[in-house]
Amino acid sequence: MSSKLIFIEGLPGSGKTTLTKKVLLRLKQKNPDAKAFLESELPNPINFAGYAYLTLNEFDNLKKRYPNCEFVHAVFSSEYVLVPYPFSANQFKETEEYPKELVQYLRSKEFSCRPQNKVGFNVYSKTMLDRWNVFSNGLTGKEEFVFDGDILQHPLDDILHNYDIPQSQIESHILKTADIISKLNAKVFYISQTNIEESLARVAVERKRSIFIDPIWHEHWRKRKSIELNIIKNLPIKSQIIDNSNYDWTNVYNTIVRGIEK
Repeated sequence: MSSKLIFIEGLPGSGKTTLTKKVLLRLKQKNPDAKAFLESELPNPINFAGYAYLTLNEFDNLKKRYPNCEFVHAVFSSEYVLVPYPFSANQFKETEEYPKELVQYLRSKEFSCRPQNKVGFNVYSKTMLDRWNVFSNGLTGKEEFVFDGDILQHPLDDILHNYDIPQSQIESHILKTADIISKLNAKVFYISQTNIEESLARVAVERKRSIFIDPIWHEHWRKRKSIELNIIKNLPIKSQIIDNSNYDWTNVYNTIVRGIEK
């Protein structure tokens, strides 16, 4: 038996989070221990939006300055420590209530989500590949996980926002990630709508956020989708593109279920 890793991908409005939750319920019918990793929820082994990147010395100094803080969900390695802080409403539920000045300090050390001080692409890539290796090596062969945008969306958003590097280098990083899990029972389902602007307009109404009608963001998502589709052609793991231009999420869900239960 091998661990089952299911990745739900697509642009905003493709239904990733809702589908992730529904697929999890399906998995739990046979495996009550199945888990989903939703966007911005803690803990997540390979999504570090809302985590500060600290050197070991920086973290040691932080512990001395705030001896009463337990730094729940901090991620440790021999070279760095990733420390979560109240970054979003979902994370705040799981994160200690740090003093305001500590939150400000950790925010200044943000690792991935449009940081004030970027760590540099080489450090970012090395850290993420390190975390994927740790995650994969820790599997027992019995786990079933559903990921909400964690193999394409989140790393691509980080890289496109933070680093001016060639597309070939971007794709190389994602493919190295996929190589790490290529020997596992992993599959990517990419939900696609033909008309990006129409899909985002629907999301703007549903979520009441102007970001989804901003032409600058539209261009970002067009570029991201182009890169995602090119990466999918070269993934060393199973993948399936599901056309949902007619917004039939029931069909998408049924297609995913058939794909994971073959």
